[in-house]
Amino acid sequence: MAPRTYALALILGAAALFASVVAANVLIDPQGVFGTNVLPRTPNINYHYRNLAAYDAAPDSFGGVLFGSSRAQATPPAELSRRLDGVNVASFWATRGMLPDFLPALEYVVADKAKRGQHLQAVFLLLDIDTFGDPPATNRYIETLLPQALSGESGIYFWWRNLTALQVRSWQRILREARAAIEERDRKTPSVANKVKLAFVRLASLSAVAGRGAQAGSDYNRPFAQRAYFADQLQILQRIATLTRQNGTRLIVAVSPLHRAVESRYLPKDLAQALDQVARVTPLWDFTGADWLSDDPNYWMGDQAHYSAEVGRMMLARIFGEPMPPNWERFGRLRGAEGAVASEVEARR
Repeated sequence: MAPRTYALALILGAAALFASVVAANVLIDPQGVFGTNVLPRTPNINYHYRNLAAYDAAPDSFGGVLFGSSRAQATPPAELSRRLDGVNVASFWATRGMLPDFLPALEYVVADKAKRGQHLQAVFLLLDIDTFGDPPATNRYIETLLPQALSGESGIYFWWRNLTALQVRSWQRILREARAAIEERDRKTPSVANKVKLAFVRLASLSAVAGRGAQAGSDYNRPFAQRAYFADQLQILQRIATLTRQNGTRLIVAVSPLHRAVESRYLPKDLAQALDQVARVTPLWDFTGADWLSDDPNYWMGDQAHYSAEVGRMMLARIFGEPMPPNWERFGRLRGAEGAVASEVEARR
């Protein structure tokens, strides 16, 4: 093969590979940013993008926001809204969400409300003390990229990353789920459309190349004093507390309960000191130390990291001063209440 022909073949091959990657990302849409909606979603969905889009679709209807990790799924916005006198709550939870994820969204909503002559009435912030101070995943992985409105970066960067990311494992997982769903649907109701979709999914599955993507992860049992980001995240929490106070927004902070299998990884003194440091920044409702919850598997998901909606409802009942049913009287306590009084006095001056 002549050198010129060989070079042309390489260029065409590279162009074909690039086009294939772009087509796969658009059609399969692992992060759910292109709105293709042809195939099922995966855990790699970009919740920052999804949450912002949901808020922007009806910004005037929201008077409050909910921040948290995936554990916040146990806090139904409707239940929270009812206790906030009907204030509609926009959900901004994200998988492994941490304070660096929440601050940009809060700043965006506060600024957006100001432009509309409104103000944010309430913020419910759910913290995970077991990951507090760990390296944040914010803007590091394809599924944790912040959209331009939150990052301040060029929108070109966000869309280029989503178009060109080689994320074979996500593609394969979605295709497997889609193939199973379409085969079942075609078995019950045969149709030309189902057969076309199935042929596409089978072809895409065969053409997938083995790959390995970066996975977010961290050590959950390091002493808090050794966590490089602990002080930084305390400062972010301070910024959130200051911003809400200056804006006249009610800030409610709660710390997620921990299953015995998770909480036992920490020395009680170390955990208590970390909670005290956080409570010096802003009062918080502490739901750790509820060891008895671990004895009932109905209160926990299989991974023992996520609790049920019933636990979430009991957290809200405790925070809003509702009568607690038997066995729940010791669930949750307010830390840093004296700090709340001092802050209110200072704000009135």
